[in-house]
Amino acid sequence: EAVFVSCTSMRVARIIEEVEKELGKPVTSSNHALAWHMLRLGGIGEQIAGKGELFRRSL
Repeated sequence: EAVFVSCTSMRVARIIEEVEKELGKPVTSSNHALAWHMLRLGGIGEQIAGKGELFRRSL
């Protein structure tokens, strides 16, 4: 299970770690997932701390 925030106007990246800790679940948004995917397409696959569970996973 996870939480998906579909509104692109919400700036989730700043609070994502806090929300994940509170809910005990991964959280992402459309912009957050897009940023992750763009980094991966650009060959940047290392973990990025402070940006949620999605960015802590390396491929």
